Amino acid sequence: MTKKDFFKFLAVITGLLLQFNVSAQTSKTVHVATAGTLSSLISANEKFEITDLTLTGNLNGTDIRFIREMAGRDSGGGTTSGQLENLNLAGANTVNNTISEYMFHQCTKLKSITIPNSVTSIGWRAFYGCTGLTSITIGNSVTSIEADAFSGCTGLTSIAIPNGVTLIGSSAFYGCTGLTSITIPNSVTEIGSDAFGYCTGLTSIAIPNSVALIRGNAFYRCSGLTSITIPNSVTEIGSSAFYGCTGLTSITIGNVLLLEIGLIILDILLFGVVPD
Repeated sequence: MTKKDFFKFLAVITGLLLQFNVSAQTSKTVHVATAGTLSSLISANEKFEITDLTLTGNLNGTDIRFIREMAGRDSGGGTTSGQLENLNLAGANTVNNTISEYMFHQCTKLKSITIPNSVTSIGWRAFYGCTGLTSITIGNSVTSIEADAFSGCTGLTSIAIPNGVTLIGSSAFYGCTGLTSITIPNSVTEIGSDAFGYCTGLTSIAIPNSVALIRGNAFYRCSGLTSITIPNSVTEIGSSAFYGCTGLTSITIGNVLLLEIGLIILDILLFGVVPD
């Protein structure tokens, strides 16, 4: 081997080692024994390189701000060079056992997140505008999904809402255009206004027997919907709940089947609204 070939070989090996070293630093598991200390457990060099993070222990607002920076957003909504894509909080405890309002607002780098079983509420705009989010696991203790919680999460294709959730708040999944299926459990009693508005990818949805109230615009302009079943438990359907569902050909209301009915007639019969 000539000296020139040797140095070429050495350069290739060095490059491979550096590449391995970088990739080895992209995944990390951290236990936060004392809330507020996450920044002391992840070095400045690692902070913006980690793509997969598993956290256990106790987290407070200071830790959440640090995680946001790792995921590409600072507390004011500005961008950072963070690369965090996959976040597992299954073994973590959050303040007041909630995913609080704006917690991951517009963290577009996030692709998947696991919410701990200790969490009871997903707050207002908690994941608003997380366009890169494709997978989310919601803990079994969640009882409410508040307004705009997942609004604009266009990358979501499916979501399983756990048993125990009673409220799907207004605009909770508004504009989730990639959503093709959703499981609504038998614990839900109210579907808020615009909850699934502009979810154009939804093709069918079964509303459980626990639901009593479907608020106005709940499925506004869900143009992909072809069928829907509304159980006997529903006592009120708000104005324009299915307005603009241009693909809807079959709807079951209690024991009555309306088949291939024109949308104008449907709006008049159900909602007293004459479309524009």
